[in-house]
Parts: sequence; structure tokens; C-alpha cells
Amino acid sequence: MTIADIFIANVEQLGFFDFLLPWLFTFAITYGLLIKADIFGAANAKISVVLAVVFAFFTAPFAGIFLKSFFSTLSTEMVIVLGGLLTIILFATILGIERSSLPYRSYAAIALGAIAFFIAIGGEVSGIRLGSNTVMTAVFVIILLAAIGFVTGSAPAAAPKEEKK
Repeated sequence: MTIADIFIANVEQLGFFDFLLPWLFTFAITYGLLIKADIFGAANAKISVVLAVVFAFFTAPFAGIFLKSFFSTLSTEMVIVLGGLLTIILFATILGIERSSLPYRSYAAIALGAIAFFIAIGGEVSGIRLGSNTVMTAVFVIILLAAIGFVTGSAPAAAPKEEKK
């Protein structure tokens, strides 16, 4: 075992992932919402801290395990999607496509492509499992729509030239 493995095991034993992180998450969200809502007027900051601590202590012992599994799954899937987006950005850079030259619908096509990529590698969206044929059909439709949008899209307007006097 490496030092990092030992450290993670010790932190896990202390309840860091089951109690402390869910407690901090609940506290931060509750406190932020109470401060933003400004329900209690002049005493808002003090009362919001107390209520956030109470909510965090009520929530963390019971929901900690569920929050731990939810966030570990969410963060893993997010890393996969962000890795795919980074790959797309790297390919666009290699091809010489500048960010400012892409219209907003291209961003939508890239996002849909990333979602299709996530589903194609076995991701699950809200309990919906799609077969590989359905995913490939969706990917082809997205590629066709992107190609049609690229071909029929208007070119960026040229800046007006200044006349020399």
C-alpha cells in the first residue's frame, strides 16, 4: 500500500466521507440559502449559522451514506464527461478551430455529442438504459444535424472597413 492508500483508509475509518463531508455540504448549502434569503433581518447571519448547524447535524448521520455514494458516482461520471469534452477541445485546437468562430449551436451540438458519448460508454441517465443501436443512431443523427448546421450556417459578418481619407 502506498502512503495515499493508507491516508485514504485512515480518513475513511474516521468517518470523513460518511459524516464530515456530508455535514459540510449540508451546512454550506443551508447557510448560503438562508443568507441569500435574508429572512431574519438584522440577526440573519447569527440565526442562519445556528440553523445551518442544526440542519447539518440532523442530516449528516442519516443521509451521509447516501450522499457519499451519490457524490462519488456523480464525480466519477463528471470526470468522464469532462475528459471527453477536453478531448473534443484538443481536437478542435489541432484542427485550428478558434473558440470565437464557433456559433452557439455548435456548443449545443458538442454538448449533445458529449452526452451521447457518455451514454455510449455505458453511462446511465435517470435509470434509462439505451442499447448500442439506439445510441449509435442518436450519434449519427447528431453528426448529420451538426453537418447540416455547419453547411447551412451563415458566415460571420466581416467588420466594416474604414475608408482612408
